[in-house]
Amino acid sequence: MKLQTPMAVTSAFDYMADLNHFADWDPGVKSVRQVEGTSPGPGSRYEVTIAAGRRDLTLTYVTTLYDPPSRIVVRAESGLLVSEDRITVTAEGPGSTVEYDANLALKRGLSVFDPLLGVVFRKVAGRAASGLLARLDATRV
Repeated sequence: MKLQTPMAVTSAFDYMADLNHFADWDPGVKSVRQVEGTSPGPGSRYEVTIAAGRRDLTLTYVTTLYDPPSRIVVRAESGLLVSEDRITVTAEGPGSTVEYDANLALKRGLSVFDPLLGVVFRKVAGRAASGLLARLDATRV
């Protein structure tokens, strides 16, 4: 998803790089807790609890790339799946463009179910996109 926001590039990056904000805009995220580090940055870790059907699922996201004010990559891996979220922020006039790309894949022999996971993930991602658009006062590009 690519969004245009009136937020300055550093403000947009700082907001997106702090995973504590995930719960502000993604209705599927129930809670976020930073468990390593005191701010966003290399090696910071966050426990992100998401609603997953009848149960909650907690994934530990680790910041694997932190290049302010332009790029951040966070990755979570459990016994069943891998999630990698890439965020790119670029200056655009007085505001900025935020590009958010998340990839979710099942591990082991479960990868045959990736197409089904993709259908569910697109529905969840649509609700998250709506929340992010509102939070950043943005428009979709």
